[in-house]
Amino acid sequence: MIHNKFSKLLIVLNIIIFFSNCQLKIPLKYFPYYKYNDSTPSAIFLGLVKQQLYANIEIGTPKRTIQIPLVFDSNDFYIADSPKNEYESDRFNDLMFYNSTSSSSYDGDEEDEDYYSYQGELFEVATYQKDKFYFNNTEYIINFYVPISYREVNSGGVGMLLLPYTDSTDSTPDRTKTFYEKLRKLGLVKEYYWSIFYNSTKASREEEGFLLLGALPHEMNSDLGFFKQGYFSEKYEKTVNIAEVGQAFKISFDMDSLTAYEGINKNKKIEDFSSKLSSYKRIELDYHSGGVIAPGSLRAYYHRVFEIYFTNGECFNETTTKKSITFYYCKNNKETISKIKSSFPGINFISNDLNYSFTLDSEDLFIEEKGYVFCLLYFSSSTRWMMGKPFLRKYPFTVNIDEKYFTFYYNTDLERPSSNDDNDPDKGISVTSLWIIVCCTVVIISILSFLIFRFCLYEKYFKKKRANELDDDNYDYTAKNDKTDGLNINN
Repeated sequence: MIHNKFSKLLIVLNIIIFFSNCQLKIPLKYFPYYKYNDSTPSAIFLGLVKQQLYANIEIGTPKRTIQIPLVFDSNDFYIADSPKNEYESDRFNDLMFYNSTSSSSYDGDEEDEDYYSYQGELFEVATYQKDKFYFNNTEYIINFYVPISYREVNSGGVGMLLLPYTDSTDSTPDRTKTFYEKLRKLGLVKEYYWSIFYNSTKASREEEGFLLLGALPHEMNSDLGFFKQGYFSEKYEKTVNIAEVGQAFKISFDMDSLTAYEGINKNKKIEDFSSKLSSYKRIELDYHSGGVIAPGSLRAYYHRVFEIYFTNGECFNETTTKKSITFYYCKNNKETISKIKSSFPGINFISNDLNYSFTLDSEDLFIEEKGYVFCLLYFSSSTRWMMGKPFLRKYPFTVNIDEKYFTFYYNTDLERPSSNDDNDPDKGISVTSLWIIVCCTVVIISILSFLIFRFCLYEKYFKKKRANELDDDNYDYTAKNDKTDGLNINN
């Protein structure tokens, strides 16, 4: 009897956990695409903007953390088995790699029909294997591909797509073998959403954040990076279909007006570019970029801010040989940098589809590194805006990878956090967050207490005795006065 009661309780608790835990957070970290090279400002700058975003995944027995990049244009889920020595000489490889021989829970089934039968976007042939993964402090057995030969050597790849966007044979044809579907099958996520949030409002070289899977931001009862709980509201939710560009889908949208303003003073307009938008109105999101690429035709407006400091050797502009991009940087002279920021053209562009006016200015676009201050807004021959971390940190987007649309929250009631509002870990938890934690704890304890009482204790103490269980000794029988006493029933 007690066993049956506990079984019922466990079923109820599992249902509660399933519906309350259908989202997952995976830690992320940026590393440069090329090895660190601080010998020249050009090499330093390339390390700041040419990056890859890596997921920290816990795997194996004993448990260890490995770092594999997110891949936004593929659906392959693969983990390379110690490929460090196969990297190109200038590629960054100071990562935590997977090593199947060090995991006692690793299992490669050579009898599986898929064992040597698959080619991917970045590898030519792979085995299909499995090991223990750890999410939310729970173990799960998950299959993944392990490349044998590579098209591009990497530590692995978390493909962010479900199915190939084209008819290419170099994509996982089976939806169930994608990373997201594996998580859904295990009950770790329920919906096809992903978002990326950053831990700090301030730019840094190896920036950290997390990947939110399975839920929209307004559904989360917690802070999301430096965005406080309650910042995202369903009533401000806007969705836009993901645009098709060539043979791939890109997370992008068009702007409807563009103006430049002086410094951080949005009311002091410098130029209105709205009449010229036809040539550079497209904005594309790039989560692997540490900077913002602007159309080359706008470079003149920024060049004149820096060129007055060229002659005295305070500021410089260079064009990299690897990527043919032009950028600006200065010596870390506080007075000079302050003057540049005060006149640096901030940009304000409006998207009617998203019902929002976006801004980027000097507070978002300058970073100190190795004795210099670099401007993360740089220029190429492209006519599109390529928005990396400076923009994505400030304006998070949520992607539905199944229905191929993205969501943005256009709430104007609350000001977006800036680099001056960064969380101070020494300040401790806020009063609001503390009250929320206390209330949630009380609710959870109350629910658990009720379930334990209902399924384990109720019948023991409050069950009514059946009629055949009655004991005469437990009852006091008192003769009832007959209401007919003294009455002449014949009358």
